[in-house]
Amino acid sequence: MKKTWSTVGLFLAVSLLVSCSALQSPEIVGERKAFSEDEVGNESVWKIEDQIYYVRVAATNRLVASIVEWDKDRQTHKLETEEIVLSRLGDDQFLNLKIEDLYHIHYLVPSDDGRVLLFYGINPDALNKHLGRGVVKTDARHDVYTLEGTKEEIDQFIRANIKSMYDPGEVTVAHLISGSL
Repeated sequence: MKKTWSTVGLFLAVSLLVSCSALQSPEIVGERKAFSEDEVGNESVWKIEDQIYYVRVAATNRLVASIVEWDKDRQTHKLETEEIVLSRLGDDQFLNLKIEDLYHIHYLVPSDDGRVLLFYGINPDALNKHLGRGVVKTDARHDVYTLEGTKEEIDQFIRANIKSMYDPGEVTVAHLISGSL
């Protein structure tokens, strides 16, 4: 049986993925995940490598993830919180993290029990084949790919290329530590 939304099990941590390349878009990919009133307030704790992430459903349309880091200059802990958008395009699930004016798009696959999430890095070779044609652009660093076009064009491009544009060799694993999300 294919795992569907594991509620907050799909989340932010991906901004720190192992992959050196990034995929971004002015629009989220696919259809936004909405949360029920019963899910508001649900929390979970996740571990990716040596970092702990706290995730909370803040409202029916708002999901936030936070990390606590040590501020060497101030000699105190600081809390960093980001809003994330979970989405679905067909059977595929994505985490969209807004940074400035663009969403960083991460492909994710939850385990059947929702206790493990796999975040796939992008495959630059596959995206390079599309540069200059259609919706794929790159910046001067050549490691950040931007999808430009209408939401429909972006979704259509991802739907058509999902199997080649994400690299199964570049996977980051998130483990659920606690929570019922």
